[in-house]
Amino acid sequence: MRETPEELDKLQSLLDSSLSASTAHLRSIVEGRT
Repeated sequence: MRETPEELDKLQSLLDSSLSASTAHLRSIVEGRT
C-alpha cells in the first residue's frame, strides 16, 4: 500500500491517542517500539 502523507498523519494521531489512553502495563510493553 502507498499511504498519502495525510493518511500517515491520521494514523500517527490515532496511534498517539491510543497510546496516551492506554494503561501503564500496555505502555510498558510497547515502550521503545513506537
